[in-house]
Amino acid sequence: MKNMFLLGCLLVALTSSSAAAEHSADLKKLLGTWEGAAVEGDGSRPGSSRARISELVITPEKITAKDGQGNSLGEGTFILGKDGATLTIDASGTGGQTRGKFYRGILSLTGDTLKWCSGNPGKERPKQFRSTPPDAFLIVLTRKK
Repeated sequence: MKNMFLLGCLLVALTSSSAAAEHSADLKKLLGTWEGAAVEGDGSRPGSSRARISELVITPEKITAKDGQGNSLGEGTFILGKDGATLTIDASGTGGQTRGKFYRGILSLTGDTLKWCSGNPGKERPKQFRSTPPDAFLIVLTRKK
């Protein structure tokens, strides 16, 4: 019985360290400076850009963003997770217009393109990468640095 308990503890530790390593790899891919726009629909139509994002900076501790004129869009903290194969992000606004707001989202990273679809505060996490006002918004970003 004692051996089964130890085996169970070992399996939990191995699973946790594997999940931590995967989380660390996902975070490392996201770190940096991005630019792009909030888009309509799935962002595939030319001219679907609604609002320019001149800079979105992701560090291990926080996210900050600026609009097309260089004005702050806010800042916040975040937690990455997984829902099956989908990378999830839960962001909490800590400054600017996002202060006190909570956003549940999903992420997709292909090369230097980041798609982030987030539910507006009080809304559910989106299930697809698509802007669906007033419930969710989609931003499509390209790595700057």
